[in-house]
Amino acid sequence: MGEKIKGLLPLALVAAVLVFIWIMFTSNVSLGGDFMWVTPAAFVTWGFYFAAGTGTPGLVKSAAGGVIGSIFGLALMLIAPNLSSMPSSSGLSLTAAVLAFLLVVGIALGDWWYVPAAFGGFACTVFAWALTQYAGAPVMVWISTAVALVLGSVFGLVHTKVAGMMSPKS
Repeated sequence: MGEKIKGLLPLALVAAVLVFIWIMFTSNVSLGGDFMWVTPAAFVTWGFYFAAGTGTPGLVKSAAGGVIGSIFGLALMLIAPNLSSMPSSSGLSLTAAVLAFLLVVGIALGDWWYVPAAFGGFACTVFAWALTQYAGAPVMVWISTAVALVLGSVFGLVHTKVAGMMSPKS
């Protein structure tokens, strides 16, 4: 177990530093206007970067999947309010159900259509929209979320590259 911990220390240290930097940055830097930092979204694709296999393939799959999911989230934000005449939240639920179906069927288009990251990107976008109490400008909510999703994938790549440089060579 000692060797395993020793091997994980660089990965853990780099994670801690990058998390600190990301939260400090998003907590203190405002770009003004309707743009908001969706801090948790980066953590979602960062995790999917590891699940997708790391390296360039992990970067492409997690970033592309996250952005695809966020586009589906944008579609929900644009379509669902037009169905507000339906009872309760039926319009929102029906729109989300159709989009979820399409997200899964989209996997037939190729490996870059990484469904786990797509669902994560979709969820992050809808969550950011909910944080604005559904009043946020859909395109700005989408841009804000998509930027954070891509940055999370990049953090994953930086994380593994820097940790790899720090890891003891056997």
